[in-house]
Amino acid sequence: MAIDRRITKTKEALKMALVSLLKEKDLNKITVKELCERADINRGTFYTHYKDQVDLYNSVLNELFASLEAYIRTLFTVDITSHEGTVAFVSRVFKFCRANSEYVSIYLVPHRKALICRKIANYAKKYNVYGITKKDCPPDSIPPFLEDYFYEYLSFGVIGVIQRWLETGMKESNEDMAEVIYMLVSNTIPG
Repeated sequence: MAIDRRITKTKEALKMALVSLLKEKDLNKITVKELCERADINRGTFYTHYKDQVDLYNSVLNELFASLEAYIRTLFTVDITSHEGTVAFVSRVFKFCRANSEYVSIYLVPHRKALICRKIANYAKKYNVYGITKKDCPPDSIPPFLEDYFYEYLSFGVIGVIQRWLETGMKESNEDMAEVIYMLVSNTIPG
């Protein structure tokens, strides 16, 4: 079944309106009326697709994570147990963040960042990042609480680095940022 281009265009206009307004104010201060005016659509059209501004916000967030997950799944051929493989994998995550910086940056403000970090921690746990990076450790030898703390630490740290990179204009290359993450996570900072 073909997707109606008008619906796609309307939803894209609403996403862009939301991104634009989130740069100016918090989500709880944004009204459906403002979104409609910014997207140049009527309220009836808005309510055909979303319940309210929070529903739109969650839709954009879920779409972002779905596209990130699909993108990362294409990278599973990379061996992240080696330095080169890890850097190649992480540089592609930075490539995704660069390409989607408008959307990524609106979710990394302080009062929204914890939600993103928890999603990433759950994602890392789902794909057993700890088990992959620590392949010499038997899976049952790691207490579950320690693994949970590892994912929290990892996600908040990586998100903090990504946020800083976005805020400073993404001057460093994706590969340089991947090296930074590798050094921080593996505790191999030169000095």
